[in-house]
Amino acid sequence: MPLVKKKLLTIVTESALQTTLIKELKRHSVTEYTQMESYGEGAKGVRTGDWDQNRNVTIQVICSEELGEYLLNLVHTTYCEDYALIAYLSDIEVPS
Repeated sequence: MPLVKKKLLTIVTESALQTTLIKELKRHSVTEYTQMESYGEGAKGVRTGDWDQNRNVTIQVICSEELGEYLLNLVHTTYCEDYALIAYLSDIEVPS
C-alpha cells in the first residue's frame, strides 16, 4: 500500500475555544477533523474536566504542509495570548 506524507496539526486548548476553532478551520477549507476531550496539566494550570469550563479539547487535522504551517501560525498568533493552548505539527504518512 503506497503512503503519502502529510502533516498532523494538533491543537489542545480549553473548551471555550472549541466552536470558534472549528469555524476557523472550516473557513480555511478544512472539511475533516477529529475532536475529543482531553485532560492534563500545563503552564496555565490543571484541566481536570470536572466542569464544562475546566475541560480541554484536542482537535486534529490531517493536511498538507502548507496548510498546516498556515493554520499553526494563525492559531498561535490569534489565540495563544488569551487562551490556554498548545498547537503543533507532526510528520505522518497515510495511505494514498
